[in-house]
Amino acid sequence: MIRLYTYRDLRDAVYLEAACKLHNISFPYDNVDCETFASFILSDPNFDEDITYFAVGDGDRVLGFLAGVEVVKEPREAIEKFRDVLFEKDVVVDPHLPADLRRDVLSTLLKEFENVAKARDKKSVVLYAYAPYYFMPGINIL
Repeated sequence: MIRLYTYRDLRDAVYLEAACKLHNISFPYDNVDCETFASFILSDPNFDEDITYFAVGDGDRVLGFLAGVEVVKEPREAIEKFRDVLFEKDVVVDPHLPADLRRDVLSTLLKEFENVAKARDKKSVVLYAYAPYYFMPGINIL
């Protein structure tokens, strides 16, 4: 069973560290120190607790993570330019899960993010290319 929580629901460093570990397993060429990972999520002036998600399974195990961002504070010159955009700053699913569960976790995360984008009247979602608080500039082709 997959339960979806926002950062606002949990506000627990243990979950963020688990998300960091998933990121590092999922992107072996783009590993990041977990303190830096947490800083890039929480120190971002546009951080939004309501569009940062944890997909949690049995035993409170983090199965997937999605960090979304809406440019509403900084950089000021970009606010209007990206008014119709939500960014997926990071999205990962535990690669060790069975394929059907991986699909379900990813689908759960993306559907919720899509629902928020629609509710906020966004016209597009951009993957990863959110500077300067991004983990990789664009989709990692590796």
